[in-house]
Amino acid sequence: MQCKDVEFVVEQEGLAPLPQTAQAHVATCSHCQEFVSDLAAIVSARMNCPPNGTACSPMGFPSGTT
Repeated sequence: MQCKDVEFVVEQEGLAPLPQTAQAHVATCSHCQEFVSDLAAIVSARMNCPPNGTACSPMGFPSGTT
């Protein structure tokens, strides 16, 4: 598996769980480790935002709380 394959898998299937072949590539590729880490951080920040489109600051906190 190559980096472009990992990116395709993530686009099609999401981050969790990654197929074993993708996990094996990510384990040995610093570019893909950073890619997966960045996406996981984005997903985590979004999960901490209020529902219904309420504005959220870049740090993931509801606007006006940072």
